[in-house]
Amino acid sequence: MLQSGPSVGFCVPVRQFRIVKRAAWGYTGGMDEEPQDFNAFNHWDSAGAVLLLAIAAAALNYTFNDKNITWSAIIVIVGVAAAVVVFFLQFITKSKHVGSIVCYVGGILTLLYLLLAILGWRAVLNEPDPVSPSQEEAPQQEAR
Repeated sequence: MLQSGPSVGFCVPVRQFRIVKRAAWGYTGGMDEEPQDFNAFNHWDSAGAVLLLAIAAAALNYTFNDKNITWSAIIVIVGVAAAVVVFFLQFITKSKHVGSIVCYVGGILTLLYLLLAILGWRAVLNEPDPVSPSQEEAPQQEAR
């Protein structure tokens, strides 16, 4: 039987073989199974992302569409329905593909929302100030 010495640091030959095998073939152990993706969306994450995308669209609509609360409410209601559908779809199928699709669509919509917000603010900044009726009447009265 091999004794472990202070210079060797190994207790049994099987462990020595495993260490040599790891060093020789780059074996790290536990790599037989597929690695877990900790960035993948689960069903709660996907539903929350869809809901937040709908709320962002409703906020953009309310801000740049003359404070139209009716359409903003409709957008939120459709977003809640889409979030429920995505939640149950991913919950029932147990598929990570739904979360990946939501993540990619969310990235595209985020860029689109950013572009719409920039264009909307530029339109607001370039819009002429409305003239009050009292300022329009004053020059006409002076001409008489």
